Amino acid sequence: MNKVNVIVKQRIDFDIYNSIELSHLNDTLKNVSPLYPNFDSWLNFSFRRNIPNGERSVLLATDGSNILGISLLKHSLNKNKICTFYIPEEFRGMNIGNELMSKSLSILDSENTIITVSNERIKELQPILSSHQFNLVNSKKSLYRSGVTEHIFSL
Repeated sequence: MNKVNVIVKQRIDFDIYNSIELSHLNDTLKNVSPLYPNFDSWLNFSFRRNIPNGERSVLLATDGSNILGISLLKHSLNKNKICTFYIPEEFRGMNIGNELMSKSLSILDSENTIITVSNERIKELQPILSSHQFNLVNSKKSLYRSGVTEHIFSL
């Protein structure tokens, strides 16, 4: 009997959510929350409260049952921001990050967009930021956590 390898491309949906069960986000972002003080409080109160008025949005990459990537977006007249951008480790290397970043930038639709990246995540995010024409504009020590450098990128 001959063996045949069949590669099936997984269907990935990218959708904006105006209401979402935050426990799903909290669980997926559990590896990000230690990088920012009071992250869970910020997500559950500050971020969530501004979704209905259009100042914040949640872009998810899903396969129907799993969250494959998250982009938390802030819409503003003078500066848009990708507040959080995260692909869980088990879904990396599948081009999800590249597509999620492209969709995030398309939704924000502005050349005045920034993203800040903690020192711990700079190596993993640098390639995707460079490929989408982000430039490092500043690095600030102790911006969010004492003694830790946060890197600020802009389009």
